[in-house]
Amino acid sequence: MQSPLQLPKLLNRFQEFLNRSVQPAAQLHPRIAKTPLSPLVSKFGGTPYLSLGESLPKNPQAEALSFVAQLNFAELTAKLPMLNEVLPAKGILQFFYDLEEAPWGGGLEDSAYWRVVFHPEPDLAQCQNITTPIPSASEEASMEFSLLHSFPDVEILNELFTLSETEEEAYLEFMDTDDNSKHQVLGYPWSIQGDPCFEAQSLSKQLFPNLTTEEPWHLLWQIDSDEVLDFMWGDMGMLYILIQEQDLRKADFSRVIFVLQCY
Repeated sequence: MQSPLQLPKLLNRFQEFLNRSVQPAAQLHPRIAKTPLSPLVSKFGGTPYLSLGESLPKNPQAEALSFVAQLNFAELTAKLPMLNEVLPAKGILQFFYDLEEAPWGGGLEDSAYWRVVFHPEPDLAQCQNITTPIPSASEEASMEFSLLHSFPDVEILNELFTLSETEEEAYLEFMDTDDNSKHQVLGYPWSIQGDPCFEAQSLSKQLFPNLTTEEPWHLLWQIDSDEVLDFMWGDMGMLYILIQEQDLRKADFSRVIFVLQCY
Protein backbone atom coordinates (compact mmCIF):
# COMPACT_ATOMS: atom_id res chain seq x y z
CA MET A 1 0.00 0.00 0.00
CA GLN A 2 1.16 3.53 -0.71
CA SER A 3 2.44 5.87 1.97
CA PRO A 4 -0.42 7.73 3.69
CA LEU A 5 1.16 10.99 2.46
CA GLN A 6 1.14 10.00 -1.22
CA LEU A 7 -2.45 10.35 -2.33
CA PRO A 8 -3.61 10.47 -5.95
CA LYS A 9 -4.47 14.04 -6.96
CA LEU A 10 -8.13 13.10 -7.23
CA LEU A 11 -8.14 12.44 -3.45
CA ASN A 12 -6.28 15.56 -2.33
CA ARG A 13 -9.33 17.05 -0.60
CA PHE A 14 -9.26 14.10 1.84
CA GLN A 15 -5.55 14.48 2.63
CA GLU A 16 -5.90 15.99 6.12
CA PHE A 17 -8.57 13.52 7.22
CA LEU A 18 -6.67 10.48 5.96
CA ASN A 19 -3.41 11.62 7.52
CA ARG A 20 -5.22 11.82 10.87
CA SER A 21 -7.10 8.56 10.39
CA VAL A 22 -4.46 6.16 9.07
CA GLN A 23 -3.64 3.33 11.47
CA PRO A 24 -0.67 0.94 11.53
CA ALA A 25 -1.63 -2.69 11.09
CA ALA A 26 -0.01 -6.00 10.24
CA GLN A 27 -0.65 -7.72 6.93
CA LEU A 28 -0.21 -11.50 7.14
CA HIS A 29 1.30 -13.42 4.24
CA PRO A 30 0.95 -17.24 4.11
CA ARG A 31 3.74 -19.42 2.73
CA ILE A 32 2.98 -23.14 2.39
CA ALA A 33 5.45 -25.01 4.61
CA LYS A 34 7.79 -27.53 3.00
CA THR A 35 8.62 -29.10 6.36
CA PRO A 36 6.61 -29.25 9.62
CA LEU A 37 6.60 -26.00 11.58
CA SER A 38 7.22 -25.58 15.28
CA PRO A 39 4.00 -25.46 17.34
CA LEU A 40 5.24 -22.15 18.78
CA VAL A 41 5.34 -20.13 15.56
CA SER A 42 2.65 -18.05 13.87
CA LYS A 43 0.97 -20.16 11.22
CA PHE A 44 -2.10 -20.98 9.20
CA GLY A 45 -3.39 -24.54 9.57
CA GLY A 46 -1.33 -27.58 10.47
CA THR A 47 -0.63 -28.41 14.10
CA PRO A 48 -1.47 -25.84 16.78
CA TYR A 49 0.22 -25.27 20.11
CA LEU A 50 -1.52 -27.37 22.78
CA SER A 51 -0.27 -27.36 26.35
CA LEU A 52 -0.01 -30.60 28.31
CA GLY A 53 -3.44 -31.88 29.32
CA GLU A 54 -5.28 -29.51 26.99
CA SER A 55 -7.89 -30.77 24.52
CA LEU A 56 -8.91 -29.30 21.19
CA PRO A 57 -12.02 -27.07 21.41
CA LYS A 58 -15.19 -28.99 20.55
CA ASN A 59 -18.66 -28.15 19.27
CA PRO A 60 -21.87 -29.24 21.09
CA GLN A 61 -21.70 -32.60 19.27
CA ALA A 62 -18.29 -33.22 20.92
CA GLU A 63 -16.53 -32.91 17.55
CA ALA A 64 -13.21 -31.09 17.44
CA LEU A 65 -13.24 -27.69 15.76
CA SER A 66 -10.80 -27.17 12.90
CA PHE A 67 -7.63 -25.23 13.58
CA VAL A 68 -7.53 -22.13 11.35
CA ALA A 69 -4.50 -20.11 12.48
CA GLN A 70 -2.40 -18.88 15.40
CA LEU A 71 -0.50 -15.67 16.12
CA ASN A 72 2.66 -15.55 18.18
CA PHE A 73 2.63 -12.00 19.55
CA ALA A 74 6.36 -12.04 20.38
CA GLU A 75 7.13 -12.75 16.71
CA LEU A 76 4.66 -10.17 15.45
CA THR A 77 5.77 -7.31 17.71
CA ALA A 78 9.45 -8.08 17.10
CA LYS A 79 8.85 -7.64 13.38
CA LEU A 80 6.52 -4.65 13.77
CA PRO A 81 7.49 -2.88 17.05
CA MET A 82 5.14 0.02 16.32
CA LEU A 83 2.29 -2.31 17.33
CA ASN A 84 3.80 -2.89 20.80
CA GLU A 85 1.62 -0.24 22.42
CA VAL A 86 -1.55 -2.17 21.70
CA LEU A 87 -0.70 -5.86 21.30
CA PRO A 88 0.54 -8.15 24.06
CA ALA A 89 4.31 -8.59 24.13
CA LYS A 90 4.01 -12.37 24.20
CA GLY A 91 1.55 -15.23 24.03
CA ILE A 92 -0.12 -17.28 21.30
CA LEU A 93 -3.63 -16.48 20.08
CA GLN A 94 -5.51 -19.18 18.17
CA PHE A 95 -8.72 -19.40 16.17
CA PHE A 96 -10.74 -22.60 15.74
CA TYR A 97 -13.83 -22.92 13.53
CA ASP A 98 -16.47 -25.50 12.62
CA LEU A 99 -16.09 -25.87 8.85
CA GLU A 100 -19.23 -27.99 8.52
CA GLU A 101 -21.55 -25.74 10.53
CA ALA A 102 -19.87 -22.61 9.09
CA PRO A 103 -21.41 -20.16 11.59
CA TRP A 104 -21.83 -16.49 10.72
CA GLY A 105 -21.18 -15.46 14.30
CA GLY A 106 -23.32 -13.09 16.27
CA GLY A 107 -25.92 -15.23 17.98
CA LEU A 108 -25.30 -17.14 21.19
CA GLU A 109 -25.98 -20.42 19.40
CA ASP A 110 -23.19 -19.69 16.93
CA SER A 111 -20.63 -19.13 19.68
CA ALA A 112 -20.42 -22.89 20.27
CA TYR A 113 -19.02 -23.40 16.77
CA TRP A 114 -15.96 -21.17 16.93
CA ARG A 115 -13.34 -20.50 19.57
CA VAL A 116 -10.55 -18.06 20.34
CA VAL A 117 -7.89 -19.52 22.64
CA PHE A 118 -5.01 -17.61 24.24
CA HIS A 119 -1.85 -19.11 25.71
CA PRO A 120 -0.16 -16.34 27.74
CA GLU A 121 3.02 -18.33 28.47
CA PRO A 122 3.70 -20.79 25.64
CA ASP A 123 6.51 -23.17 26.49
CA LEU A 124 7.88 -25.90 24.24
CA ALA A 125 8.65 -28.02 27.30
CA GLN A 126 4.94 -27.86 28.23
CA CYS A 127 3.68 -28.54 24.69
CA GLN A 128 1.97 -31.74 23.65
CA ASN A 129 3.77 -33.87 21.08
CA ILE A 130 0.96 -34.34 18.59
CA THR A 131 1.69 -37.24 16.24
CA THR A 132 -1.76 -37.90 14.77
CA PRO A 133 -3.55 -35.60 12.29
CA ILE A 134 -6.00 -33.12 13.78
CA PRO A 135 -8.78 -31.17 12.02
CA SER A 136 -7.14 -28.30 10.17
CA ALA A 137 -8.70 -25.67 7.89
CA SER A 138 -5.72 -25.71 5.55
CA GLU A 139 -2.36 -27.14 4.75
CA GLU A 140 0.25 -25.86 7.20
CA ALA A 141 1.67 -22.48 6.15
CA SER A 142 4.10 -20.09 7.77
CA MET A 143 3.02 -16.52 8.40
CA GLU A 144 5.10 -13.53 7.36
CA PHE A 145 4.33 -10.00 8.56
CA SER A 146 4.52 -6.63 6.84
CA LEU A 147 3.45 -3.15 7.90
CA LEU A 148 0.14 -2.04 6.47
CA HIS A 149 -1.12 1.56 6.46
CA SER A 150 -4.79 0.94 7.12
CA PHE A 151 -7.38 3.49 6.00
CA PRO A 152 -11.09 3.90 6.81
CA ASP A 153 -13.64 2.06 4.73
CA VAL A 154 -15.02 3.92 1.72
CA GLU A 155 -18.45 4.01 3.40
CA ILE A 156 -16.99 6.08 6.26
CA LEU A 157 -15.38 8.48 3.83
CA ASN A 158 -18.60 8.75 1.86
CA GLU A 159 -20.63 9.59 4.97
CA LEU A 160 -18.25 12.44 5.80
CA PHE A 161 -17.55 13.88 2.36
CA THR A 162 -20.11 12.48 -0.15
CA LEU A 163 -17.76 11.07 -2.75
CA SER A 164 -18.39 11.24 -6.48
CA GLU A 165 -18.35 7.93 -8.34
CA THR A 166 -14.89 8.77 -9.71
CA GLU A 167 -13.56 9.61 -6.25
CA GLU A 168 -14.99 6.40 -4.82
CA GLU A 169 -13.32 4.33 -7.53
CA ALA A 170 -10.03 6.17 -6.98
CA TYR A 171 -10.18 5.60 -3.22
CA LEU A 172 -10.91 1.89 -3.58
CA GLU A 173 -8.01 1.59 -6.00
CA PHE A 174 -5.75 3.50 -3.58
CA MET A 175 -6.67 1.16 -0.71
CA ASP A 176 -6.33 -2.06 -2.69
CA THR A 177 -2.97 -1.84 -4.42
CA ASP A 178 -2.14 -5.56 -4.55
CA ASP A 179 -3.81 -8.91 -5.14
CA ASN A 180 -2.82 -10.40 -1.79
CA SER A 181 -5.48 -11.79 0.50
CA LYS A 182 -6.55 -9.39 3.23
CA HIS A 183 -5.26 -11.29 6.26
CA GLN A 184 -4.71 -8.57 8.84
CA VAL A 185 -4.16 -7.75 12.52
CA LEU A 186 -5.45 -4.38 13.84
CA GLY A 187 -6.36 -1.43 11.65
CA TYR A 188 -9.67 -0.92 9.88
CA PRO A 189 -11.59 -4.00 8.71
CA TRP A 190 -11.96 -4.64 5.00
CA SER A 191 -15.74 -4.78 5.16
CA ILE A 192 -18.04 -6.57 2.72
CA GLN A 193 -21.49 -5.97 4.22
CA GLY A 194 -20.93 -2.92 6.39
CA ASP A 195 -18.49 -2.23 9.19
CA PRO A 196 -18.25 -5.37 11.40
CA CYS A 197 -17.21 -3.14 14.32
CA PHE A 198 -20.68 -1.58 14.29
CA GLU A 199 -22.18 -5.07 14.05
CA ALA A 200 -20.16 -6.10 17.11
CA GLN A 201 -21.46 -3.07 18.98
CA SER A 202 -25.08 -4.17 18.46
CA LEU A 203 -24.29 -7.83 19.24
CA SER A 204 -22.36 -7.12 22.43
CA LYS A 205 -25.44 -6.56 24.61
CA GLN A 206 -26.83 -9.96 23.64
CA LEU A 207 -23.53 -11.82 24.00
CA PHE A 208 -22.29 -10.02 27.12
CA PRO A 209 -25.33 -8.80 29.09
CA ASN A 210 -23.14 -7.75 32.03
CA LEU A 211 -20.99 -5.49 29.85
CA THR A 212 -21.29 -1.95 31.20
CA THR A 213 -18.94 0.01 28.95
CA GLU A 214 -20.01 1.56 25.64
CA GLU A 215 -16.43 1.51 24.40
CA PRO A 216 -16.28 0.86 20.64
CA TRP A 217 -15.22 -2.46 19.18
CA HIS A 218 -12.10 -2.75 17.03
CA LEU A 219 -10.70 -5.22 14.57
CA LEU A 220 -8.29 -7.64 16.21
CA TRP A 221 -7.84 -10.21 13.45
CA GLN A 222 -9.17 -10.54 9.91
CA ILE A 223 -8.88 -13.80 7.96
CA ASP A 224 -9.70 -13.66 4.27
CA SER A 225 -10.77 -16.30 1.75
CA ASP A 226 -7.53 -17.49 0.17
CA GLU A 227 -6.80 -19.73 -2.81
CA VAL A 228 -3.32 -20.61 -1.53
CA LEU A 229 -4.74 -21.87 1.77
CA ASP A 230 -7.98 -23.17 0.24
CA PHE A 231 -9.95 -20.93 2.59
CA MET A 232 -13.46 -20.14 1.38
CA TRP A 233 -15.72 -18.39 3.86
CA GLY A 234 -19.18 -18.41 2.28
CA ASP A 235 -18.91 -16.73 -1.13
CA MET A 236 -15.38 -15.22 -1.06
CA GLY A 237 -16.05 -13.92 2.43
CA MET A 238 -14.05 -12.67 5.38
CA LEU A 239 -13.78 -13.66 9.04
CA TYR A 240 -13.47 -10.89 11.63
CA ILE A 241 -12.51 -11.20 15.29
CA LEU A 242 -13.34 -8.03 17.21
CA ILE A 243 -12.39 -6.77 20.65
CA GLN A 244 -12.59 -3.70 22.84
CA GLU A 245 -9.32 -1.85 23.37
CA GLN A 246 -9.45 -2.12 27.16
CA ASP A 247 -9.51 -5.93 26.90
CA LEU A 248 -6.78 -6.06 24.26
CA ARG A 249 -4.43 -3.95 26.39
CA LYS A 250 -4.98 -6.39 29.27
CA ALA A 251 -4.48 -9.40 26.96
CA ASP A 252 -7.97 -10.52 27.96
CA PHE A 253 -9.49 -12.48 25.07
CA SER A 254 -12.42 -13.89 27.02
CA ARG A 255 -14.75 -11.30 25.50
CA VAL A 256 -14.35 -11.24 21.73
CA ILE A 257 -16.92 -11.23 18.95
CA PHE A 258 -16.74 -13.21 15.71
CA VAL A 259 -18.44 -12.11 12.49
CA LEU A 260 -18.45 -13.63 8.99
CA GLN A 261 -19.35 -11.52 5.95
CA CYS A 262 -19.42 -12.59 2.31
CA TYR A 263 -20.59 -11.41 -1.10
